[in-house]
Amino acid sequence: MLITDNDEARALLSDPGAVPPPADDGPGALARLRSLVCRFSSGQEHAERREAVEEVLATLDPADLRRAAAGLRHEPAERVPALVLGAAFGVADLEELVTAVDGAARGYLSGERDQEADEGAALLLELLDVPRATILLQAHAATGALIAKARTRPVEEVLRFDPPVRVLRRVGADIDVAAANREGPVLTFGYGTRPCPAPAHALAIVEGALS
Repeated sequence: MLITDNDEARALLSDPGAVPPPADDGPGALARLRSLVCRFSSGQEHAERREAVEEVLATLDPADLRRAAAGLRHEPAERVPALVLGAAFGVADLEELVTAVDGAARGYLSGERDQEADEGAALLLELLDVPRATILLQAHAATGALIAKARTRPVEEVLRFDPPVRVLRRVGADIDVAAANREGPVLTFGYGTRPCPAPAHALAIVEGALS
């Protein structure tokens, strides 16, 4: 089922039982990574993993992220989040990190596995702990796409009408975010029981990259 109505979307996102599809069991580093992050877990396990992510986010000042991103305004948009966050996390080899995130992101949301995704996931788990790897993967495609889109249009317009993540997947239903955003609250950063924990951080990186 595809939900396009804002009220229905908010009702679904407010339902504690409406969780993203769980990670599939399987071989390889990508499957292992997906089994460890909060996105694909539920219940107490999700709460504990999300709390660990929020603790890391609390150590990151959005103003610092904005300044770092401003120094990367000429970089390709898709590289900026990993470069900014990797530097904030003290990663020595940022190019190695970008390669790792690029690879792991190929299958992070879908679970589709190939050699590049497995190698990226394995390297990412060598470079960072799971909460920091989670933050990088959640930010990578979405924040990079938001930067790219907002280079030609106002950020607020992109967030409502052309969100970087078009579909929010939940067990039993998907939400067409752009359609639901036409009326009512903007749902681009989620809503209800599992909203994005870092909208301020993401927008700070976007604002810096556009400055």
